[in-house]
Order: sequence, then C-alpha cells, then structure tokens
Amino acid sequence: MTTIGNIFEIGRGALLTYQQGVNLTSHNIANANTPGYSRQQLNLETAVAYNTDSGAVGTGVSANGIERVYDRFITGQINQENASLGEWEARTAVLSRAEVIFNEASGSGLGQSMTDFWNAWQDLSNAPAGMTERTALVAKAETMTAHFQSAREGLSAIERDVTGQMADTVDEITTLSARIADLNDKIGQIEAGGGSAHEFRDQRDLALKDLSKLVDIQTVETAGGMVSVSLAGAGTPLVNDTAVAGNGSPLTIDTATGAIADAAGTSVSVTGGTLKGLQESRNTEIAGYIADLDALAETLMTQVNAGHRNGLGLDGSTGVDFFSGTSAADMAVHAEIGGDINRIAAAGPGERIPGGNGNALMIADLQHSLVMNGGQSSFDEYHSSLVSRAGNAAQGAAQGASYQSEMLSQLEAQRESISGVSLDEEMIQLVQFQNAYQAASKLITVADELLDTVINML
Repeated sequence: MTTIGNIFEIGRGALLTYQQGVNLTSHNIANANTPGYSRQQLNLETAVAYNTDSGAVGTGVSANGIERVYDRFITGQINQENASLGEWEARTAVLSRAEVIFNEASGSGLGQSMTDFWNAWQDLSNAPAGMTERTALVAKAETMTAHFQSAREGLSAIERDVTGQMADTVDEITTLSARIADLNDKIGQIEAGGGSAHEFRDQRDLALKDLSKLVDIQTVETAGGMVSVSLAGAGTPLVNDTAVAGNGSPLTIDTATGAIADAAGTSVSVTGGTLKGLQESRNTEIAGYIADLDALAETLMTQVNAGHRNGLGLDGSTGVDFFSGTSAADMAVHAEIGGDINRIAAAGPGERIPGGNGNALMIADLQHSLVMNGGQSSFDEYHSSLVSRAGNAAQGAAQGASYQSEMLSQLEAQRESISGVSLDEEMIQLVQFQNAYQAASKLITVADELLDTVINML
C-alpha cells in the first residue's frame, strides 16, 4: 500500500531530477555562443512502479541520462563542403595575386611596354641615324625587360610563398591530428567508465571541421567512441585512435616540387581542402604562367636578336645581339647596345649607312608576326591570352569560393536548427523545470504535514 514515506521518496526524486534539469538548461544557456557546442537535453521517464494488493503504485520521475542533440549526416556534409571551401579560398588568394601581376588596367603594364618597344623601332625606321630615337629605343627596351623581370619575380615570389603556406598547412594538419588523438583518448576513457563525454565530442567535431578545411578527410568511429581519420580518396591515415599516424608526422612536403607524401615517402594525392588549393594553384596555374611568360620573353629575344644580327649599326658593326638572357627572369638589353647606341642595327644588309632602315622596319613588323603558340599567335595576342587566362582563373576561383561559402552557410544553419541553443526555448524549459521543482517541493511539504497529523493522532 501507499505510505507517506512513498510520497516523500517521490518528492525527493522529483526534486533531484528537476534540479538536474535546471543545471543542464543553465549549461546550455551558458554555451549558447560556444563554437561547436551541441545542445544537450535531459531524458525524463516514469520511474518503475511497484505492485500492491490494490494495484500498481507509481514511484515518480527519473532521469534516464543526458542526450547530445547531434546529426551525424549534417556534420559529415559540413566537413565535405568545408574542404571544397578551403580549396577555393586558397585558390582565390593565390590567383588574385597573380591577376595583379598581369593587370593592364593602369596602361603601364607589360603589354603597354611591349607596344612602346615596337613603336620605338618604328620611330627609328623613320630616322635611322637619329640619336634621340636610338636613346628612346634603348629606354623603351629597358622598361620592357624590367616589366618582364618584375612579372617573373612576382610569380616566383608567389610560388615561394605558396610553398611556405603548404608547409605551414601540413604542420597545422599534424597539430589538429594530435588534438583529435588526444580527445579520442579522453572520450574513450570517460565513456569506458560509463560517463558522458559530450563536451569532448563537441571539441573533437570542431577539430575535425577545422581539419576538413585544410584537407579532405574521411572518418570512421569505432565502438569505443574513438575516431580514425584518413585522407579522402587516398586513404592515407592521419589519426589511428589515440595515435597520430607516421609517428607523429603523417604528411611531408617536398618544397622543391610541392609534392605531398606520407611518412614513408610515398606520394599522396590530395583531393580537397586548403592544401589541395595551394598545391593545384602552385603546380598548375602559377607554374603555367611562369612557363608562358618565359616562352614569350625567350621567343621575343630570339626573334629580335636573329633580325638584329643581320643588320648594320651606324659604326658598321654586325652580328650583335640586341638582348641578353634566356628567360623573363634575366632578360636585359645587351651590354654592347646599352654601352653604345651606334651598334643598334637599323640598316639592313647592303643598305647605306647612315640612311638604311630596312632592319628597323623588319624588327618593328615582328610585332604582328605569328611566331607564338605554334605559329598561331603574335606576341601581343599571346600576352593578351595570358592576361585573360589569369583574370578568368582568379574570377572563377572567387565565384567558386562564394558559392561554397553560401552552401556551407546553409548547412551551418541546418546544424544550428538541430544542435544549436535557442535561448527562447531554454528559457521556457527553465521555467518548466522551475515550476516542477517548486511543485515537488510543495509535495514534500504536504507529506510532512500529513506525517505531523498522523504523529499527533498517536
């Protein structure tokens, strides 16, 4: 039969349960702005009743653990899209720097200096003996070579910087892998003892999210609550339960080539994340721009030198190169020309000196010769194509980053709707637990009065 003692016990259990509810609600409210925090909720259930001669008698309420409100599928999607965002953002940062190098909007870039160089040869053809025209030609040529060298050095600087960023990214991957391994250890120990490791799981999810932006990953959770992490596609391990793969260094980078390898030195294919974006932009776009710029400089020097060697200077000299160097990096006006403008060969073979201008006209006409891209493009067309490619690549990367950012924002909003803390909902929950706690307190007061009445009857 039901006794006053049962009423006391029901009230006591209710007080403890709703006090736990108030504590948990307070915990949620306090972490409303904590990055990566997943809302927790108290699972309430009816306490097991016991049977008497007059029927089953309830024993109140009990808390059946604390649940972490979490959607594994949404989290996996966020990590996947985060890798794409990291890749596009890295590409945008690199390619936008390259776009600046080829920027012709100011009218004083490489393209304009090339035009001025060809025009200077045209001016010289009109006055082949003119000292002013010869001096201007050397000045325009030096300006053009300076632009070639500046662009080449700018691209090389980007290449070096990206290589350094890749090395830093590999270090960050190692650091985050170590953190995940440490959190695995803490989660395993706590949950093996029957405890709850919700906060550590939140921290691990946040670390996995940070890691996924650096490199595309895949995860597998074991029965003990630990997570093994490896590179998506390649399957190269990063974290094995409580240990970082490769004796603490799962990935390495060859700074000369930008190649990524595992701890054993085996080449690894990176499929996403910041590391992929840096590697791809370094080894494809930037390397391509450097090769194309060198090809433009080398062909221009070859064509001009070949024509110049056949001509005659004012001093009768012949066989003199106008340019020195082998690429855009060391392209320069030849020392013989810079030291004596009389050696500029304006006259063609057999023409009288002064007065002959055939060689100057021939070199000026090189501007429109189809000598680039396998005989398909002129110098100006080849350069314009290079500028256009750099601009389109930067624009495309920026658009990709914007799209991925929008997609990730939508997924984050979905996660927040499931796992995030709503202060309004928590305040309602707090009032409900408070009222239930007060009611349970009142129940104990009533039981105490009943007991006092019974005692006074004796």
